[in-house]
Amino acid sequence: MKTVLEMKGIVKRFPGVVALDGVDFDLKEGEVHALLGENGAGKTTLMNILFGLYKADEGEIRYMGKRAHISSPHDALRMGIGMVQQHFTLVPSFTVAENVALGVKATESVRNIAKKIEEIADFYGLEVDPYAKVWQLSVGERQRVEIIKLLYLGARVVILDEPTAVLTPQETRSLFKAIEKMKGEGTGVIFISHKLNEVMEISDRVTVLKKGKVVGTLPRNELDERKLARMMVGREVVMKVEKSQPKPGEVVLSVEGVHALSDKGHKALNGIDLQVREGEILGIAGVAGNGQRELAEVIAGLREVESGKIYFLDEDITERSVLYRVLKGIAYIPQDRKGVALSPNLTVAENLFLKRKDRKVWFSYDEIFRMAENLIERYDIKTPSPAIPVKYLSGGNMQKVVIAREFELSPKLIIAVHPTRGLDVASMEYVYRSLIKARDEGAAVLLLAGELYEIFNLSDRVGVIYEGEIVGYTSPEPTPENIEKIGLMMAGVRI
Repeated sequence: MKTVLEMKGIVKRFPGVVALDGVDFDLKEGEVHALLGENGAGKTTLMNILFGLYKADEGEIRYMGKRAHISSPHDALRMGIGMVQQHFTLVPSFTVAENVALGVKATESVRNIAKKIEEIADFYGLEVDPYAKVWQLSVGERQRVEIIKLLYLGARVVILDEPTAVLTPQETRSLFKAIEKMKGEGTGVIFISHKLNEVMEISDRVTVLKKGKVVGTLPRNELDERKLARMMVGREVVMKVEKSQPKPGEVVLSVEGVHALSDKGHKALNGIDLQVREGEILGIAGVAGNGQRELAEVIAGLREVESGKIYFLDEDITERSVLYRVLKGIAYIPQDRKGVALSPNLTVAENLFLKRKDRKVWFSYDEIFRMAENLIERYDIKTPSPAIPVKYLSGGNMQKVVIAREFELSPKLIIAVHPTRGLDVASMEYVYRSLIKARDEGAAVLLLAGELYEIFNLSDRVGVIYEGEIVGYTSPEPTPENIEKIGLMMAGVRI
């Protein structure tokens, strides 16, 4: 296959850290070349250089055999290099077609653009309504819009940064089919991921980065999950968490007949009932879009309850504010870390202390930074300094900031929505153990995860949500019978 892209000797330095240290990487026509590595290994930084968001301090890029000078995303897109970032760059109040129109010639009408979008969506299996407002779309649908934008512009190199982190299994399957179509059209795909099983399935080659250096590149016929994990982390990784038998105590959270609307004004929660006790993890499984996000938000106080009641430690908190709930001991790890969980322009230290009950600490920045350095070390947050804006961290390290802040509240209830989204395998291990530790110390944990293996691995009980209702419960044993039972309930069958 013809080599489309070469990056040679790429070096990138930030204050206090060498993010990339002489990295070589190449991509062939019609192949998927995966980039693996721990959070902060340099994967996204390397791709940000390729896409013109950062400038390399040393090294060169060759595209189609010629030296390329890429100083902005505009340069990259003009050449045929596009990137779908972890945090999408769409205008929420615009329609899908209007968002695509922002990157094309002004002479094209939105109507013609919408027609071409439908053709691209049909060919690649990326179903989306070109006239829908972006704010009304699910995260998976927004990702499709980003990919369609690049395909519309004729990108020959497509960079996908953690593309399956927020997708359901069904959406992941659709994405993989689209990638196969891209390969068939000669498009080269750079696939950044932490999910070893997906990398094994979709990749033609895999390059592993560690601390800004290339550990090695393996062809498809040499891929092995254990080998890749060792290359990433430098040791064996055990994803099965050992946990003691649960000792459930008093009811901490009780949701009774709660109804709530989605952002589109449709019924999202349809009289949902559930209870979570101290000392247990209740995992909620279900296809995305069946009320998981709305359930988390009504409990956290971010979404209005139409009817029904929410009780926390026997107190009716249905009408209480977010701040009241935080101060009472409710921690929230949302799916959208950048848009909801963090304030991107504030420093790492400030984000770590946004929810501190002891307001006195805010009058001493020396104390904030001293305590922040302690949390950074304990939670292995890779950052040059507590003083840099949190937006400059990798996605996984942003998630660690969220988790560190929430766990340090000593919460009585933890609402965890995709808590390991964007984390490397070693960090996932840490989060799993942290959730188990919180449960063992008496916290009630409500886990809403997109991956069934995560639900099975962590939960003491498993409930299945369908169209805003809990349709049944099962044990967390991943037996064929249980998997079939959960699959039926996820399709709406009450058991």
